Amino acid sequence: MKKFLNLGLLFLSISGSIISCASDNEIITQENNVINNLTESTLQKVNGKDNFIIIDAATVTSSWVTNNSNFIVDSTATTYTVDLDAVYNNCSGSCDTAVSNWLNANDYYIDFDASYTLIEDVHTVESQTSWYPQQNNQVLMTVHDFYTILNTTLGTKEVAEINDTYNYYISFSIANNQLNLQQSSYYPYSSCYSVALLKSLLSVNQIDEHSSQNILFTEQGSSIYIQISRGTDVLTYDYTDDPTLCK
Repeated sequence: MKKFLNLGLLFLSISGSIISCASDNEIITQENNVINNLTESTLQKVNGKDNFIIIDAATVTSSWVTNNSNFIVDSTATTYTVDLDAVYNNCSGSCDTAVSNWLNANDYYIDFDASYTLIEDVHTVESQTSWYPQQNNQVLMTVHDFYTILNTTLGTKEVAEINDTYNYYISFSIANNQLNLQQSSYYPYSSCYSVALLKSLLSVNQIDEHSSQNILFTEQGSSIYIQISRGTDVLTYDYTDDPTLCK
């Protein structure tokens, strides 16, 4: 795979000099395999992982528990664990929006702090040691610059001010080497991210929103993927594909 020179803070730069560790044909084959894997359908099991969300037990009633008993896979004195795949598999009517509708209706009950790790993990589609190869449909920026754009889009000053919600999503587009964000409703098969996922990237990876670390956005077809590093690894995140998720 191609590697790019370190710009500090344990981050690789897409704009740095390239150190080739394999032949060009090997590199192209490996990168194409990654892209093909990213675009496969993942409705039933997102990336083969459990698609769970944590509910704060103190916020729900016994009737809520009864009505959602088909989706609850674990419980403690303080939490219920809901399997979002079960929500999808038990849907009636339009299944494309079954999970997004459930999340929208129940986001008040979600313990987001307890769910961040699950949300981040289920969206991680690739862990590798290099960025995508440089191409036209990419935007490289610092974490600080990205979350400044996000806050401006939502009318907030800090990420902490952004309410955890599934009432809306953030749609992404790239044009003229610029990343454009827009608050949007959930719509199947469009490229958008949930607020919870964007906040989980900071929480789980222990990154400050004002960090000068790099974050890379790469467009593949109608989808935009996020790459960010954790130590020596580069993690690739998918768009919200089955809301926790939005596609």
